[in-house]
Amino acid sequence: MSEVRNQRGSFHVYFRGNNRSTVFYANSDYINFLIALELAAKEHNTKINAFVLMTNHVHLHVTTNCLTKFMRSLMLRYVKKYNHIKGTSGKLFSTPFNSIPTNSGFSAFHTILYILKNPINAGICKSLADYPWSSYHFHNKKSFNNLFSIITINTSIVDSYVKSIECLDKEISNFKPEVTKDKSIRWPKMSDFEIAQHFVNMLNGRMLSSLTSQELINIILILNSVYFATSIQIASLLHMNLSEIKVILLKYKYKKRS
Repeated sequence: MSEVRNQRGSFHVYFRGNNRSTVFYANSDYINFLIALELAAKEHNTKINAFVLMTNHVHLHVTTNCLTKFMRSLMLRYVKKYNHIKGTSGKLFSTPFNSIPTNSGFSAFHTILYILKNPINAGICKSLADYPWSSYHFHNKKSFNNLFSIITINTSIVDSYVKSIECLDKEISNFKPEVTKDKSIRWPKMSDFEIAQHFVNMLNGRMLSSLTSQELINIILILNSVYFATSIQIASLLHMNLSEIKVILLKYKYKKRS
């Protein structure tokens, strides 16, 4: 029996393009998504506390009493508009979406830091001021951003912990979720897309079939030990049997202890 999804409270919501495909190609795609997000939020009395739009996945932090209805409205609105403009049809996002309750102030704030830091972690930018498609800009009271006229962001969670954009920058820079002392926070693993990007970089233009056995093992070990990819993610990415991946990782760990 599937687990019943919580509907009321604050949530970290994240989802990606179907089959890891790109969703946002042009500035208009990002803007249309934010318009759909604003309309869905108003329709379902939902607060948007944070967002970041990456090329093929989305992170949101929301407060709502009807999570599934809100998300269904958001996705239907955007996909309908997207398919009309692109002349396409069918499924755009993988389903179901993922959600993690973050109802304490500490958990919500640190989840928002995680969301905002995504472009930096992905190597897209060094400063969040240079990445246009996140709610980071709503915390800078010193400048105007065109997104202000498109979507409403509830900044109260972040404002209760930091008093300036400089303080927020410092919190984001120092933020390392893997060393948090709050064991109740369940951080989502690195996305399949991010793992795939690291894998492509390691291949450096080569075909997977051209790798030697040792080169393949080295890639498996790097994905697991450096980028914290799970055995399932690695098996899916390399089209290998899960048991093979587990054997290689266990053998490596045994050698490290020897």
